[in-house]
Amino acid sequence: MENRKKIRLNNYNYSQNGSYFITICTKDRQCIFWKDIKYNFVGASIARPKGYFELSDIGIIARDAILNIPNIYDITIDDYVIMPNHIHILISINNSGRAMLAPTISKIIQQYKGYVSKQVGNSIWQKLFYDHIVRNENDYINILNYIQTNPLKWELDKYYTGQEEIKMNIITGNVVSPKGFKAWGDAVGLKKSKKDMAIIVSEVPCNAAGCFTTNVVKAAPVHWDMKTVENKIRGIVVNSGNANACTGTQGLKDAETTAGKLAQLIGAKAENVLVCSTGVIGVNLPMDTVLNGVDSVFPKITDSPEGGDNAAEAIMTTDTYAKKVAVEIEVGGKTVTIGGMAKGSGMINPNMATMLCFITTDCAISKEMLTKALKSSVTDTFNMISVDGDMSTNDTVLCIANGLAGNDEITAEGEDFNKFKEALLYINKKLAMACADDGEGATKLIEAKVTGAKDKENARKMALSVVSSSLLKAAIFGEDANWGRVLCAMGYSGAEFDPMGVTIKFRSENGEILLMDNGTPIVFDEDKAASILSAHTIYIDMILTEGEGEAVAWGCDLTYDYVKINGDYRS
Repeated sequence: MENRKKIRLNNYNYSQNGSYFITICTKDRQCIFWKDIKYNFVGASIARPKGYFELSDIGIIARDAILNIPNIYDITIDDYVIMPNHIHILISINNSGRAMLAPTISKIIQQYKGYVSKQVGNSIWQKLFYDHIVRNENDYINILNYIQTNPLKWELDKYYTGQEEIKMNIITGNVVSPKGFKAWGDAVGLKKSKKDMAIIVSEVPCNAAGCFTTNVVKAAPVHWDMKTVENKIRGIVVNSGNANACTGTQGLKDAETTAGKLAQLIGAKAENVLVCSTGVIGVNLPMDTVLNGVDSVFPKITDSPEGGDNAAEAIMTTDTYAKKVAVEIEVGGKTVTIGGMAKGSGMINPNMATMLCFITTDCAISKEMLTKALKSSVTDTFNMISVDGDMSTNDTVLCIANGLAGNDEITAEGEDFNKFKEALLYINKKLAMACADDGEGATKLIEAKVTGAKDKENARKMALSVVSSSLLKAAIFGEDANWGRVLCAMGYSGAEFDPMGVTIKFRSENGEILLMDNGTPIVFDEDKAASILSAHTIYIDMILTEGEGEAVAWGCDLTYDYVKINGDYRS
């Protein structure tokens, strides 16, 4: 699917009668449409075996939207197939002369993608799509055959990613998707108008695990949570608009008082409630507002999706959208659900940042194994993102497990633990990438991957250094293929490597370009490079030949709007 900006015919009327073969891929080729990727497929052909298909919740939304297209436009859907990370549609335009119902293919697909993303709650599509004009009957028959046999050849498909090895059902959900959790978020007066308090409650006590900022200056809620996470947990209170950081002993008292308030409402003790805050540093919490807020939000908590959605919105600061995700896995014959929400847009730097993440699960898992799984996943996700290089006082990742799925408790490593760990890694990766993608003022997501390093630690240093480079981030914003800034950032990362053996590539959905080959600069096509960098997601590949160390880091571009946002943050 490279160079797709050049595949459409100049001066061709894409609204005229005829048949068109359309392929639309998910963002970053994420496999989100099937429940069981080894066996399931769905399409329109009656020739396909029945009983083999089961779409995920997102897949159902995508399917229903396809079937609804003829209700909007003068077209027919001759056939379609939904693959794990892309869809194929064979469309025939039947222009009856009603101009309003004869849009271009681009308009049809734009409307389709926008509708599906709105139903899911976030953008799931890559920016462009592939279209093929059906030329004759033989061409039409060949395409029909391709659509009908494509699912049977998934492992040979060019969009195949290997994710099918992990059997996860990626659902439309949030922190209330697991059994036994309720949540709500609302405006209580800490901000001028927006939602600013969220509460999560479990029906039963939970095992808990947490990871916290490495900044020596830690906010009061971080100090509270670092000791409280050792206890059984019943609830979490989160406020935005005020960080309760650098607030002295009063801040510590306020964190405990907030925990005690929710504990009183749920019949627990303060040491069974976790507290998080995010917002302006150095200002004491208006405790009357906070405590009245807990009183007003708690009666509204619900296990309906709306509860989790509102909670995700209430923890936002400069975020432009709520970040939430949920998956289902099978553990010991039981369905286990993991849901998460996060906020993070600025002050995001490796080793945690102004980033709050809350994960709930109904899996029965011991505290020891929950902690092991969380720390392992954070190392390769939240600790591998950077927006601006500033490390926050408040960053926290919390995971609470209530065991209501009914599986045998996971108490040691093994198949069940590996399933849970991989699902948790997926949750944290999606949320971490969303935080990087939603960096303050950002227009592009950057993924930097190092392969062939001496070891993983060296690979991590280089990848993080690249996504943290202000010069490189500014170049990506300007769509300038200044690869020298990549090599420079690798050089001051502290990693050990031979610059004469480095290969650097830039790529995106618009193509790939080689910039340095084994230490030798390549004369490249500037127009092609600019086209590649015009995409939303930019991949930077740094290939070495010194070992088997690999690492991936995520960041965003540095824009004028970042300065505007942070120039008047307190206002």
